[in-house]
Amino acid sequence: MDIKELKHLLTSFEKRVPYTVYSNLNKKFDIAKKFSKHKIKGGRNSYVDKLLQLYSTNEKDNDLIFGEIHDIYRDNIEYGSKYIQFFSFSSSKFMGLYNLASQLSIEENKFRESFPYLLKRNEFLQDDVNKIHLVDKREDDKKMILIFTRVVEFMERVDIDIELIISDRLKDDYTQFYGVRKYPMQFVDVVYFDKVNNSIEIRIDYFKGTSDRQVESHFSNFFGAFKRLLGGSLETGVFERNKFNIHSVIKKFNCDNTGRVVELCFSTKEGSNIKIKKRRANHDIREEAYHKAGSKAVLNELDIYRIGIVWENESEMELELLVPGSSKLVHSVKKEINEIIITNCTGVKDFSYLKNKISNALSD
Repeated sequence: MDIKELKHLLTSFEKRVPYTVYSNLNKKFDIAKKFSKHKIKGGRNSYVDKLLQLYSTNEKDNDLIFGEIHDIYRDNIEYGSKYIQFFSFSSSKFMGLYNLASQLSIEENKFRESFPYLLKRNEFLQDDVNKIHLVDKREDDKKMILIFTRVVEFMERVDIDIELIISDRLKDDYTQFYGVRKYPMQFVDVVYFDKVNNSIEIRIDYFKGTSDRQVESHFSNFFGAFKRLLGGSLETGVFERNKFNIHSVIKKFNCDNTGRVVELCFSTKEGSNIKIKKRRANHDIREEAYHKAGSKAVLNELDIYRIGIVWENESEMELELLVPGSSKLVHSVKKEINEIIITNCTGVKDFSYLKNKISNALSD
């Protein structure tokens, strides 16, 4: 790997992979000690520059360190944090969709040339927004995986330092200020064809702090572009009619003592909607005294429509699975959810672990 490619890898790694993953890598290879040995200085925010300097040394573990960084990054863009919708079909309908998708070809362009690494922001054009590009395609007897990339207009809410506010009247009336920042971001999205179960999963990138409305917009834009890519012979409404309902797993997850519940939204018999979010270390919402007493009294009368639960992997990373239902479900005749959000996975092993949690809950 030449220095140019390495820099591309490390900058992409920094954008995509949580710092806790790098921190675990640091412990595994004692990277901080190697920095000290070679007199490489800098803080947490400059770890990419420090790794580039380390690469130029003759450190004996370099091949292992940078090989693992590459593998972690490659796994992360496919399995790290994804919003997923599920679709289940009859054998004939599945084969029809599979045949259409298998004809898609990879085109040579700047996205394909850069993949699996991300483009720099100044390389994006306005015309790139929400156009999907097939950049990888893999298939075996059990599955076909299509990997797409696209540019999305991303929005995030940011805190504004009160010292930057000029108006004294505003400072008197408010104690906190927020702004919305917009910028282009490159997504990596996956369409997974399961040949064994005649099902399709559409997995789009998910970033923490993204609002439900924004996630829905990101999915809708990709979904529409993917269907257009399949062509005019696609049966109208075929995906919408074949959504796979996972609503029943919510109550089972609430009774699962192997993980910790960090988010819970439910409606009571009296009509109150309760929303609880507490993502703190070693904290389980179900263990709070008021919640234990309340849920014990009315457990069968709670209409839970949203739940987030975490499990720890071998590296003590907290893998989170969120079933992101909304309060609209409370009054729906059909309780239908076909979506989940999976976050903090370091690779396919973590991702499969959470997917199996759903499968096991559905099969009980």
